[in-house]
Amino acid sequence: MEDCIDRLVGEYHIDYIKWDHNRFLTEPVSRTSGLTAVHRQTQMFYAIIDRLRARHPWLEIESCSSGGGRIDAGVLTRCSRVWASDCTDPIERADIQRGTSLIVPPEMVGEHISESPNHATRRSTTITTRAAMAFFGHLGIEWNIMKLSDDELALIKRWVDLYKARRTRLPQGDVVHADNPDPAVRVDGLLAPDRSYAVYRFAAVSSSAEYPYGLTRFPGLNESSTYRVRPLGGADLYDSEISPNCRTHLDWWTDDGITVPGAVLTQWGIRLPQLAPEHCLLLEVERA
Repeated sequence: MEDCIDRLVGEYHIDYIKWDHNRFLTEPVSRTSGLTAVHRQTQMFYAIIDRLRARHPWLEIESCSSGGGRIDAGVLTRCSRVWASDCTDPIERADIQRGTSLIVPPEMVGEHISESPNHATRRSTTITTRAAMAFFGHLGIEWNIMKLSDDELALIKRWVDLYKARRTRLPQGDVVHADNPDPAVRVDGLLAPDRSYAVYRFAAVSSSAEYPYGLTRFPGLNESSTYRVRPLGGADLYDSEISPNCRTHLDWWTDDGITVPGAVLTQWGIRLPQLAPEHCLLLEVERA
């Protein structure tokens, strides 16, 4: 197997391989010898990857998802990217990616904008929700774009342009997860190391018992700084996300946003628009 891969990579200058391993590891012991077969297999897998990358320095390898138990410290030193889950439903991904981010940096986690209804859950979601949920990671599109309408293509392009314009602003960024008393809400952030810039995601993963939402805090910011908070990409980008029952207009919810002391954002919070269940928005926070 190694010889075949080696020959193909060299002959065709293949620069990317997804090393899939979807298998239940319920019997990690060899049936014939009783020894730890899976452990030895894993060591050999590492050795093959090491040799392939030594022979072909340009080669990038993506490791499989946790279905095969392949996101571990050994893989993270050898692979350029990992696949968090075969479920690309953005609502399911809210917690999948939260858990993955505890040990894997976001730039290594594959996060895709996929089709709707989702292939795994049959849940229908907006393009904005799918793009916002994939915005923190290694963004990709898992969708036959040849079948999209002109409006859908334009919206996908808008999101990809927003991502490309900001991905260099958060190198080795710090991930934060806010503690929110509302079980229907997830608040996550990606902050520049110097705390001059951040992107926060507010996701309504289910119906909330609160109307309106309580104040949302933004952990990790410098409390002695002042920040401008605004909807990332423009307020109109989230028209599809706002609850049709929302009757409370927020004066600050404009393209220009609002300027707020860091201490207020971290300790007190601000009010956000009321989202429809299973919808999402992104906030751009920049030192004023």
